[in-house]
Amino acid sequence: MEIAYFSSRFRQHLSCGMYISIVMKSESDWGDKIVSDHKSDEGKSSLGYHDVMRSIDDFFHQTYRRFQPPPLFSQSSIPVRTTDEGDAFIIQAELPGIDKQLIRLESLPHALVIRVLTEVSSENRIEKERYISVPFVYNESDIKASYQNGLLHITIQRKRQQISIE
Repeated sequence: MEIAYFSSRFRQHLSCGMYISIVMKSESDWGDKIVSDHKSDEGKSSLGYHDVMRSIDDFFHQTYRRFQPPPLFSQSSIPVRTTDEGDAFIIQAELPGIDKQLIRLESLPHALVIRVLTEVSSENRIEKERYISVPFVYNESDIKASYQNGLLHITIQRKRQQISIE
């Protein structure tokens, strides 16, 4: 019997796509000690394969959580609302309690990046970022941004140009 198991909770916490993979050729790969020490009266193993996998999964989940910095936001990324008003593309990002100097905006072709830097300690820095797709080509001069009461308001003007036909 060949069984492949991926530690799903551990994989969820790693942003780089790494995961733990345990492959068993047969139950005897765990060793006779584990199977024989946990036999019930009927002679069946009371410590099944899934119990061992659950224990390994819980171990990695608890270990990884110890090294995880405290969350900057309660959600997985910066909460953002976008609105296309025809002549402008509006982006509103909720950044409560964040100092204006810690917010960075970066212009990319067809996207805008919002970055927030925080310093947990003198050795640790946390950077949260959110890529927002912009449905048209724009110049940096078309962008206006303001930050007030924890709300970052970004307006990207859509410049339509009439093309004359000869």
